[in-house]
Amino acid sequence: MQSFLDTNRAGLAGAGIFQPRSLTWPSDAPHAGARALVAFARRDENPDDPVKRAEGATDEAGLLAWRTRLAAAFATELAAAPGNCDTILLSSEQCHSNLWRIDEVQAVHQLLAPFCDGFEVIVYLRAQHELAVSAYGMLLRDGHHDAVMLPDFSVPPLTKALRRHYFDHETLLARWSSVFGTKAMRVQLFARDTLLNGDIVDDFASLALPPGNWRRVARSNTNQSAAAQHLLIGLGRALAARSAGEAEHVRAWLVPRLAASAPGNGIRPTRDGVAGFMAQFAQANNRVRAAWFPARDQLFPIDLGEFPETELPAEDRLAAACTALIETILHELPR
Repeated sequence: MQSFLDTNRAGLAGAGIFQPRSLTWPSDAPHAGARALVAFARRDENPDDPVKRAEGATDEAGLLAWRTRLAAAFATELAAAPGNCDTILLSSEQCHSNLWRIDEVQAVHQLLAPFCDGFEVIVYLRAQHELAVSAYGMLLRDGHHDAVMLPDFSVPPLTKALRRHYFDHETLLARWSSVFGTKAMRVQLFARDTLLNGDIVDDFASLALPPGNWRRVARSNTNQSAAAQHLLIGLGRALAARSAGEAEHVRAWLVPRLAASAPGNGIRPTRDGVAGFMAQFAQANNRVRAAWFPARDQLFPIDLGEFPETELPAEDRLAAACTALIETILHELPR
């Protein structure tokens, strides 16, 4: 989505839709979302925010100075925007993952409100088990070999498990609608049977963009095959005994090559695991359905038959990991 928006930046500006660079990070990245906006709004209790760290905003004075600079840069950029532009377009998946408290969403509104007569908040909801599988792949790529795919929120949170708010669509919608207003919300489902042409770009364009001959970008599968993920798990365990520098050196070489040689849909959870995980959201999902999708019988219909009954045996996981490594090596070696 963000690659598509960046590719069509000039064309969208010609159609009156302006995408400010000042709120993206890194500002020159071809598919950067509005991460600077998210960092601006996010509480400062997380010292590892990469945007703030890169900007030297590491103490109270530095944070105040950086926020002041960002707000000024945003205002200056809008003042210099093409005269035909009457719409600001911002996109970031981190609005979901990082802004999970109402005061953080209020900070987004406070920055934007002086320049806007109205707002439209477009949000796509994905079935929680699909979100979990996708996030698990992300965690493995980032080196968290002990990540938990389907957390149990009835017990104290595990270190390498995403928190409940990451999957809680009901409170997500409550946060944003309480700040921007229910009428501003455009809630969509991220599912093949609901997206226009089964495609997120087509669906978003139909909602937010004027008709146009927009340039398309190649689809990117950010997940990896199950075999590749088994390799990453084993690799992470082995690298835990190494220095941080050595571990990063190995991962910097292998991870992008795995992405090229072993794309896929990742490790599949068991059907009992999916059923138990989704049961934690059954009541909340039904309230979301009733409030936003009353014509649907279920918010996220699930066919448990698509999932295996049992996990892959340990010896098969090892064989799969070795296969992924072989394929990566062969992909690199000249034929």
